[in-house]
Amino acid sequence: MNAPAHYPRTQHPRVRRFAAVITIVLIVFCNGLLFLGLWISGIDLEVALNAPEFYDPQSGYCVRTGWATVVGRDRPMQVCVEWLELDDPSGNTHRMRQGQPLVVSDTGQWRYQSQPEEDRRLLFLLVFIVMVIGGGIWTKHALITRYQRYIRGSDRRHYE
Repeated sequence: MNAPAHYPRTQHPRVRRFAAVITIVLIVFCNGLLFLGLWISGIDLEVALNAPEFYDPQSGYCVRTGWATVVGRDRPMQVCVEWLELDDPSGNTHRMRQGQPLVVSDTGQWRYQSQPEEDRRLLFLLVFIVMVIGGGIWTKHALITRYQRYIRGSDRRHYE
């Protein structure tokens, strides 16, 4: 079966070995870049990828109270900042997110105010991920093609 014309054929054993080494090196390098980008962005993926969380300590048992900023109120309000969820089988305490103000909806439900800058940083991180993956694929293709041309040229010189 023939390989597609746009991808270099790796029939020569040295080219196959080179392709394997380049693949491993690029996997390690690109994953390092991705983790560096995630660390620099400062995004908490657990918070960013979850659905908007409701602040509902009334469904559990309040362990500790504190003061929190509530959008639409003049002064901070005393609210439950740590509680046990009765529906959570793990028994872990749930804590109110620090630095995120609460919003009271028309139905009386409490939720965390959305953070548009968090969404923007997540979008930039996704664009960065696509660029790193695309750049890795392009680099692998270019290096293998270049090495294959080098091998073909050296084989021709060797036999002449």
